[in-house]
Amino acid sequence: MIVLGLYTHHNAAVTIVRGGELLLNLELERYSRRKHDFGLHEDFVHACLARAGLGINEVNVVATNRSNPVFSSSHRTSNVMPGHVTLLGHSLEAFAIDHHLAHVASAFYTSPFDEAAVVSFDGGGDGQLGAYAWGRQNRIEACEPQRFENLGGWWSGLTFNNYRMPRLHAWDPGSGAGKIMALAAYGDYDPEVVAELAHNMAEPSYSPSYTDPPSLAFHNDEDLSDTRLLRS
Repeated sequence: MIVLGLYTHHNAAVTIVRGGELLLNLELERYSRRKHDFGLHEDFVHACLARAGLGINEVNVVATNRSNPVFSSSHRTSNVMPGHVTLLGHSLEAFAIDHHLAHVASAFYTSPFDEAAVVSFDGGGDGQLGAYAWGRQNRIEACEPQRFENLGGWWSGLTFNNYRMPRLHAWDPGSGAGKIMALAAYGDYDPEVVAELAHNMAEPSYSPSYTDPPSLAFHNDEDLSDTRLLRS
């Protein structure tokens, strides 16, 4: 079986798996040379298939995100929602995978554990902000995406406004958050800073308030961009 993975939001990517073997995993930015590029680009999909030595007619099923513009389904929303995509002139069976279920699966299936509690704490995706799940052997059980205080969106806004790391386009969740987290490994723990952050987040006025409009949009899973006009 050949599975085509297709993600169309920020850091859009294509993955191709054949019989459980990974043939290709490529982000759009490597093709377009635009950092954190996003959107559906059929020329990119075609190029990825060609690199793997495949044609679109050989793809058996597509795994994608719910908001993919070419995905359609008559089923009610679920963690794994069956439907179809129309891609490169072909109608293909497809499944829209919940954003946080995808995070949970990537964490558990690449771990050394046969059984584990798994947590996704993301800035936002498919209208939810994270998920709790249980992984056992080769299955994800009881994955429950939900909304709660959005640490990811808050942190993104804080780093954007304090460290002036601008977004590269309207649908970029912000590079600053990841860069500051990486740089933190080179710093020293400061209990005063931790206490101040905890105090600010506990303020009733927070509830939560964000320091810039893109952070609020990220919290609400809103797409601020028009992929036809606002490329990075």
